[in-house]
Amino acid sequence: MKSNRIYEELKKGNKTEQFPGRNSTESFFSSVPGFSPEMIDREIATRELLSSEGMESLSGAVTIVQYYKRKGYPVKFTPSNEEIISFKKTFVESPEVTVSSWRMNGKNFRQVDTNVAAELKKLLNKNAWNNIRNDNQAEVLKIYDTGDDVAFIPPSGWKKIPYDADGSIRRIVFESPDMKGTIELTSICESESNLQNLAGAWPAKSGFSMVEKNWGKKNNSDYIKSIAKNSYDGVMESYMVAKNGYVIILSGRTTGDMYRQLSRTLDRIFTKLEIRESSI
Repeated sequence: MKSNRIYEELKKGNKTEQFPGRNSTESFFSSVPGFSPEMIDREIATRELLSSEGMESLSGAVTIVQYYKRKGYPVKFTPSNEEIISFKKTFVESPEVTVSSWRMNGKNFRQVDTNVAAELKKLLNKNAWNNIRNDNQAEVLKIYDTGDDVAFIPPSGWKKIPYDADGSIRRIVFESPDMKGTIELTSICESESNLQNLAGAWPAKSGFSMVEKNWGKKNNSDYIKSIAKNSYDGVMESYMVAKNGYVIILSGRTTGDMYRQLSRTLDRIFTKLEIRESSI
């Protein structure tokens, strides 16, 4: 089954174009070439009609055999109880296949379809939070006043979302497939001396209060990492580094239960983040 192959690929953390994931409908089987629920409905209706006629014919045949036996007429073929049970089983049985954890037949295929789509989407979302593959293209944030640019590789499976430009603030934003988290790369016009205050002021703009901050060094430049929370179980983590009169901010937001995954993802992104200075 196609769903089983995709499930195995997703369990390995691999991407698959056969399952569109977040942008898919609630149906998985609709992506299978030639799939037609209407045709399945017609086949099931035909099968039920034939089954009903078969049961009636069997019942009639047994009644006739029993009638003539009572009258003392010889009957060359008399089905045994085992044979009658076998005939009935043939009429009422519906062909089934195993799809992931479910047995699917013509009567429950819609529910199994919904279950499979939900299961694969859940696995896809899990991979997006834990994925360490670097098969995405780098995104570049241009700092026009200096000619510098910043390149980073977003996590696999996350979707770039549009934003409204805000003066000197430039940003690139990505959202997780389950829409429980965002990652944002931003540049703002600020001096390095203001980095300490910005660690608390930046999350405060979005309603978060800083609870922790730590200093570090990246490519001979100091950076500050802050963790902030709000009153609605939201967590925001940010990396800030100053360069040529600008502060570059890599930040992410999610809920408390997803914070560990977000923190690991941001750490991987920041480790590979490239700040490329203009040669002009």
